[in-house]
Amino acid sequence: GGQGITAECAFEIAKQINAKMVLVGRTPVNDSIQNTLNRYQENGLIAHYYHCDITDFDQVSKLIKTTNRELGTITGVIHGAGLVRSRRAEQVTSEQFISEISPKLIGAMNIVKALEDQPPKLFVGFTSITGVTGMSGNSSYGFANEALQLFLRRYEKQQSKTKVQSIAFSIWDSIGM
Repeated sequence: GGQGITAECAFEIAKQINAKMVLVGRTPVNDSIQNTLNRYQENGLIAHYYHCDITDFDQVSKLIKTTNRELGTITGVIHGAGLVRSRRAEQVTSEQFISEISPKLIGAMNIVKALEDQPPKLFVGFTSITGVTGMSGNSSYGFANEALQLFLRRYEKQQSKTKVQSIAFSIWDSIGM
């Protein structure tokens, strides 16, 4: 993402190892995302932002091809997408449930599938402690996080060339998702 926890972590990694970063989100470039890109530039780092719906495999596939062409082979992925719509489970329709779990879970599946022929060296998935502890009014979000954790475990067993790490966060006071 171009903002929030994922953007902050990506920036710190880029600073440490001088990595080129591709920031991806469903939000078109806004002031917050532009500020993130400016921070990279001010620190002599390379970052590109792409507007992409990662729940759409065709868009993800196109993004991977564009990234390979413009920045080189993808060697690592930090997947931090998520959608929180707080409400009680009985108030969530099937369509809303699928929509709410899709960025985190279907997004990861689409990235893995699009990188099938060029598995990255590292795949980090950001989950939430909500997937473990639960949180009143966040059943869809909790489910998405636990399902991502399970998906990543399976992916690591299937893809021996990729180191897989899942990190469960809580709320970051001023950063946001």
